[in-house]
Amino acid sequence: MFNQAYELAPDNAEIRFQIGSVARLQGDLPLALQHMSYCLEKSPERPEVWLRLGEILSYSRRPDESVAVMQGAVQRHADTRAACRKALFGGLTDGRTGERLAKRIAALPRAEHGPIS
Repeated sequence: MFNQAYELAPDNAEIRFQIGSVARLQGDLPLALQHMSYCLEKSPERPEVWLRLGEILSYSRRPDESVAVMQGAVQRHADTRAACRKALFGGLTDGRTGERLAKRIAALPRAEHGPIS
């Protein structure tokens, strides 16, 4: 269904967000990264795009980029900052959140082929 929608509207960021989300769940991280990067370029006002991209980067074993994107979500979206902080940092607010988040991401178990094995 999403592939047909993509063929009809390849520049639609919402369709690409959905395709990227499905690809992430299926473990196709390069495809997920391609679509979510496009979404961030076209829809940076959506905090869920930042967070999903950060998640995909984490699963792709790119923790530094993941941390940067997730911190960008917190910095850019002041209106949803509290929710982003809670979701990303688990309430850590001691001034070392980036460092501690990087350690948490690095410690996450990794599936052989992405988030679902």
